[in-house]
Amino acid sequence: MFADFYTHQLHTIVMVVSASIFFIVSICGSYAFIFKTPGAIKSYRFRFLYINSAYQLNIFFLGFFGRLELKFRKLLNCADCVCAELSGLVQLVDRRMAYVELFAIIYGLVSIVNAVFLTTLHRCFLICHPQSLYTSSPRWQIITGTAVSLCSGTVIVAIEIMSFIPYDEVIRVPLDQFIWFQGSQTTRGDALVICFQHKQFFVVFMVTLVIYFLVLMLLCYIFILRIVWKMRANLAIASKKTIEMQRALTITLLVSVTLPVAVGGVPLLLCVFAFLNRVEHIEIFFRLLFLASTWLGLLNIVATILLVEPYRNALLPCLGGKKKVRTVPKIIQKMNVIREKDK
Repeated sequence: MFADFYTHQLHTIVMVVSASIFFIVSICGSYAFIFKTPGAIKSYRFRFLYINSAYQLNIFFLGFFGRLELKFRKLLNCADCVCAELSGLVQLVDRRMAYVELFAIIYGLVSIVNAVFLTTLHRCFLICHPQSLYTSSPRWQIITGTAVSLCSGTVIVAIEIMSFIPYDEVIRVPLDQFIWFQGSQTTRGDALVICFQHKQFFVVFMVTLVIYFLVLMLLCYIFILRIVWKMRANLAIASKKTIEMQRALTITLLVSVTLPVAVGGVPLLLCVFAFLNRVEHIEIFFRLLFLASTWLGLLNIVATILLVEPYRNALLPCLGGKKKVRTVPKIIQKMNVIREKDK
């Protein structure tokens, strides 16, 4: 059985190794975004950094700070409790940091989707509406990005907080009616465990999260279709280098949108289905979701580096790859020198 194979110990090893690989690659990517972005696409420097930073935030909490598992447990007078077990750096700090862990994971997931959406929106305005107020005013770009990021993240995290509060007093414990365990026999070692009674409002939170992701991803695909349609008309007289650069940026955006849908969307829907139907060994579904989130960040940064030529030329030689050398101009130059000598 897969649940017996993919144990907690194996999941911990895989998550730590995957997160470590991601941070090594993402640091290289951040260096390329900051120092190797050419002037022609400098407006995308912050956008790529934003996407990369959103993945870094989420993967740090999932891989290092507090590896999370969700389980159904029967505790005291609560026959339908959901327990979140956290192990990692969170065990070395104040136990209230577990609250930060739970909220930061959700905020990180929302930030990833927001970053991809805002990058697609930014490119859509640059290509389709070059004379708009958003395109001409960096201040409006900052206001729009800040409003979308903070408002959506705050609202969804607020719904998450409200979904954690029981509506009755089945469990009478301090700390806002949460149950805390440290070193308990019901946990592995000294892992921190937060248990809360499963209420209908928590289902509202999960459904809201899924709908928000689907709506933003759908808007991203609509924006990309508009970008492609507009580029076919505007780039007819552009140079070959410009066409290649714009095409690479569009493909990069398409990959950035498709990866969360393909790699992260399917495990997320499976987790929602398993949670609502009380599937046995529900922790396996969430382990796969968290692992997919880690590899999603790695695939995104690798795809960006490989698809955008300035980043590819800057980093591949450092990894042992050979930089593409144009030999034809050198041959022509030598032929001209020989002709001048003959004269």
